[in-house]
Parts: sequence; structure tokens; C-alpha cells
Amino acid sequence: MIGLLHTLPAELIYRILDNVDEITLLLSCRNVCKRLDSIIDTYIRYQTLITLRLFLIKISEQGIQSLAYALSHNQTLTTLYIEGTPISLEELQYISNALQQNKVLTKLHLRFNQIDSQGTKYLAKTLETNKTLTTLYLGINKLGPQGVEYLCNTLLKNQAITTIELENNHIGDQGIKYLEYALRHNHTLTTLDLSLNDIGVQGAQDAANILLKNKRLTIFMLNYNHIGIHGTQSIAAALMKNDTLCTLQLGHNQIMDQGAHYIAAALKKNRTLTRLYLEGNDIGTEGAQQLANALRQNQTLIEIHLGMNSIGSEGAKQFANALLTNKTLSGLFLERCTIGLQGLQFFSEVLRENQTLTTLDFSNNGITDRGVGFLINLLAENRVLTTLILKSNCISIQGAKHLINAIIKNKTLMTLDLSNNKIATGGNERFIEIFQTHLEMKIIF
Repeated sequence: MIGLLHTLPAELIYRILDNVDEITLLLSCRNVCKRLDSIIDTYIRYQTLITLRLFLIKISEQGIQSLAYALSHNQTLTTLYIEGTPISLEELQYISNALQQNKVLTKLHLRFNQIDSQGTKYLAKTLETNKTLTTLYLGINKLGPQGVEYLCNTLLKNQAITTIELENNHIGDQGIKYLEYALRHNHTLTTLDLSLNDIGVQGAQDAANILLKNKRLTIFMLNYNHIGIHGTQSIAAALMKNDTLCTLQLGHNQIMDQGAHYIAAALKKNRTLTRLYLEGNDIGTEGAQQLANALRQNQTLIEIHLGMNSIGSEGAKQFANALLTNKTLSGLFLERCTIGLQGLQFFSEVLRENQTLTTLDFSNNGITDRGVGFLINLLAENRVLTTLILKSNCISIQGAKHLINAIIKNKTLMTLDLSNNKIATGGNERFIEIFQTHLEMKIIF
């Protein structure tokens, strides 16, 4: 074929390349011969390629070499996904070397690739001098605390990276200790994901120190760790003094009612946090009451996620009453919170007057057609709500019809999610098709 390439006109080669997918174009067609490389350099699909996704694809070492070669010379690719593909040390070194020459790639996704601490060492060394990469995803690998230490050395020198995702890397308390030191001196990182990393109470203390000493971090994700009540106390104390964090995710950390109490106290003083995630934390009625009381004073939070907590109807009542005075909350997420029919009634009465809440999630709360009646009463007067999520409830086709008719009169609600109810079966396909086709609003069945 190489012999033919010396004789075929460039236009004919372009037509051949038109039938080649992007992966083949980069992994197999590059670095074959100089003439083909020069033709590909002028090929419009190659010149406009900005994102390449390699998901669960077995790539040979030669393929990685070709990809690295392309990265070294490519002037258009800004986002690269290599995920679910075991990458050897040698292959990671090819990629690292390419990043030394590449001047355009800004987002690199290397999740679920069995990258260990030694592989991280190669990558981290390269990133010390790279000035274009801003986002690095290394979730679901095997970095461990040693791998994080290598990355931390990079953060002391790199002034370009703003986002690092390290979900599920078993970094433990030692790993976050390394990060705490690095982030005292790093002034560019704004987003850090440490979810699912065996972080305990001591690690939570270091997380709190990050919030106290770092003045750039705006998004901090710590879901699925072992922070517990005492760890939450440390983080909450730091939140009282922190004035930069906008989003905090503490889902599934066993913080319970006492931990919710600490968070509530922080919300009364914090003036920058806008989004708070506390899903699956064994928060009950007492914790819900504390958080609701905090919302009466807090005027910066715009979203609170409390799904999978047993706040019950009494907790729902407290949040509903808080919405009478709160003027900033626009999103309330109460999926699987056992609010019951009574809790739904509380909200339907209060939200007639609320002028700020635009998104409400009541998924998986056992809402029946009787509960739909309360929602209809709400929609008759509320002109602010734009998104209503009612997934995985017990609403029938008749309940859905009544609800949709109320929404048509409402004219404000734009998205209704009724998926996984008792609607999309039993010969109701024509009904669903009509509403999905002819209404301006988005209805999900």
C-alpha cells in the first residue's frame, strides 16, 4: 500500500479516508509514511477533530505509539478519552512523552486503565512542564497514596491544571495528607474529586485544612468515604471560615443527624457555598429540622441534595416551612426520603407562595394518584417551578393525564419526569407519543 501512496492523487486518498473512522485515522493511518502524514495533515476531518473517545477498546502497543505520535503533531485535538483499556508502563510513557510536545490538548481522561503509582510517576513528571492541560481524570485506577504523592509534586510546579478527578484510587488518609500540603501552595486547582477513596476521620481533618488554607478550590467531592460524624465536624468548622468553596459533595459518609447539625451550623455562617450534596447519610427528622432551620438564615445556597435520607413527613414539613422565608434556594432534591402523602401536602401548600424554587425532585417517594392531586393544586398557583421530577413513584396513566392537563394550564413548567411509574405500559403508547410530540414542554415517561 505504501508504494501506491506515492502514486495516488491526494484527492483520491481523501476519498479513501472518508470511509475510515476517526480511531483508525489516528491509530492506523498516521506514521505510515511521510507522504500519507502530510496528506492527513491537510485532510479536513483531521484538521477539525477536537474530541477522540476510546472506550473499552483493546489497543495494541503499536496503536498507542501511533496515538502518541499523532498527539505530538496534532494541532486540533483538545479532549482525549482513553478509558477501560489497560495501559502498560511503556504505553503510558509514550503518552507522557507526547504530552511534552503537545500544545493543544486541554482535557485528558484516563479512567479505569489499571494505572498504578509507577505509571502515575511518568505522567506526573511530564505535567510539571506542560502548560496547556487543564483537566485530568484518573478515576478508578490504582494510584494509591504513592501515586498521589507524585501528582502532588506536580501540583507544586504546574500552573495550568484546574481539575483533577481521583475517584476510587484507594488513596486513603495518607493520600489526602499529601494533597493538603500541595494545595497550601498551589493556586490554580479549582475542582478536586476524592470520592470513594477510604478517607476516614483523620483524612477529613486534612480535607478541612485544605478548606482553611487553600483559596482557589471551588468544587470539592468527597462522596462514598468514611468521614462520619467527627470528620463532618472538622469539615463544617472549616466551612464557617472558608470563603471560596461553591460546591461540596459529602454523599454516603454516615454523617447522621449529629453531622447534619454541624453542617447546619456552618450554613448559618458560610456565605459562598451554593450547592450541597448530602445523599445517603442516615439523616433523619432531627437532622432535617436542623438543616431546614439553617435555610431560614442562609441566603447563598441554591441547591441542596438530600436523597436517600429518611427525613419523613415531619422533615418535609420543616423544609416546606423554610421555603416561606428562604429567597435563594432554586433546587430541592428529596429522592427516596419517605416524605409520604402528608409531606407532599405540606409542599403543595407552601410552594404556592414561593418565588425562587425552580427544580423539585420527589422521585421514589411512593406518590400515588392521590398525591398528584396535591401537585395539581400547587401548579394551579405556582408560576416559578420549571422542572418537576417524579421518577419511580406509583402514578397511573389517569394520574399522569390529570397532572399534564394542569401543567398545560400552568405554562411555566418545562420538564416533567414520570419515568418508571405505571404509565409506559398497558397500551398507553399512543397517549405517550401524543404528549411527547405535540407539547412544547419535555415529558419523560
